[in-house]
Amino acid sequence: MPRKARSVRRACTFTSVELNTACRPSPSTGVDDAPDDGDVAYSIVTAAATSADVIYNGINAADVAVTNIDNDAAGITVSADRPG
Repeated sequence: MPRKARSVRRACTFTSVELNTACRPSPSTGVDDAPDDGDVAYSIVTAAATSADVIYNGINAADVAVTNIDNDAAGITVSADRPG
């Protein structure tokens, strides 16, 4: 199956100075193609946190379910045959 999405892997790092700063989003973008092949479901899989703080070390955020919505439509083009 051709690739249907592009994702940017991004780590989120906090220091004691920036604890209240949100991480930047990690975009996942659908890839446009010509075939009408339906919507495709994906999971963005997260990993466990790595931290020197025992309270946060090992916490794993929930994976995220996403769907790439197909915007293509199958069809044919019919034209009248004109006598020469």
